[in-house]
Amino acid sequence: MAYALIKSGEYYETSLEDSSILFGNKDAKMRVTILSNPHCNPCARMHKRVENLLQISDQAICVQYIFSSFNKELEDSSRYLIYKYFGNTQDKALKEFDLWYSKEKYEYNSILRRNSTLIYTKMIETEMAKHEKWRKRTSLIETPTILVNGYKLPKEYSIEDLAMLTSCNII
Repeated sequence: MAYALIKSGEYYETSLEDSSILFGNKDAKMRVTILSNPHCNPCARMHKRVENLLQISDQAICVQYIFSSFNKELEDSSRYLIYKYFGNTQDKALKEFDLWYSKEKYEYNSILRRNSTLIYTKMIETEMAKHEKWRKRTSLIETPTILVNGYKLPKEYSIEDLAMLTSCNII
């Protein structure tokens, strides 16, 4: 029933090629793709929920972040989070994302100034291009948008419900 409801929703093609920002088990049967904006307050709240989901899902889920910005001037915030991901272990990167969403986004100008030479690398620009290509292909702009194996998470379910679906082998 639950999986049927999820599969009846809007579908957007996703793959591991669309973003390298992965938390949890990259080989899991369930991949949750999150379109997130580093300056979006609902995205900040969603990140807390993602942390909880990863804790309770016991490596049964992969969470993939794809970043978006309100405008070009704020894209460096996405670069910064990508830099934090690539420069750390998954656990440390998750904590760095939490720090960004809970505190640093309010001080982003000074943080980005201090890290300006670190966030413009070929690896980060390649990752940014993957995110942009996916956004253009899907035309999604609302953040946060939650996809489960490419299907938009129905309003009847919360992201936390996904842990139950994996433990019951529904997906």
